Amino acid sequence: MTTDTAPTKPRELGRLLAQVTLGLAALGLFVFVIGRVFGAELDAAGRAFVARFGYVGVALGVFTSDAFTSPIPPQAYVVAALAGKSSPPLTIAIGSAASVAAGGVAYQIGRVFRRVPRLQRALDRTRHKVDELFVRWGPWAIVVSVVSPIPYSALCYLCGMARMPARLFIALLALRVPRFVVMCLVVQWSLTATGAQKPMKATTSASSASDSTSAENGGMRPE
Repeated sequence: MTTDTAPTKPRELGRLLAQVTLGLAALGLFVFVIGRVFGAELDAAGRAFVARFGYVGVALGVFTSDAFTSPIPPQAYVVAALAGKSSPPLTIAIGSAASVAAGGVAYQIGRVFRRVPRLQRALDRTRHKVDELFVRWGPWAIVVSVVSPIPYSALCYLCGMARMPARLFIALLALRVPRFVVMCLVVQWSLTATGAQKPMKATTSASSASDSTSAENGGMRPE
């Protein structure tokens, strides 16, 4: 049995990595298309989000999505912030920290879930997938779970329900960061590829031209 299943593990891991890669590619393509088709609207919506909610909005949005399985995915808040010309490194750092904190809260929620049979039944289907993951991969299941299609919040719930040792769960949270960072970088690259910075450059150029005209007119700007 071991000889039959051992060769399939690299192929299975490769399939999971391919799924993650395709998912990120789909996200990047989606953001690119939206940026191309609705560039002005996306820019305006992003600036409005940053002006009203700032980095606090990014943190709360990502945290809510990853801790409570919100219908709005964390990617939406990253797209809004980056489209609004927020700092990419700061957005990525804040989003990553919020996602890790959300995982810790979801773990504690899972410990409560295990006392409520109805909530346990709601996660039975996902729990079966997680059980198979750990039976099949053993200690490496923590690494594999990061690239699995299992929702992050559901995975953290189930880890809490199973009372996973803290050191293993901390490893899972640490591995969440690289995946989140890559997702943010894909979004940033897609927004840059749409030419999202052009309106700002155009504005700057127009301002420079206006200043030059003002200088020629004795330093007075036309009203």
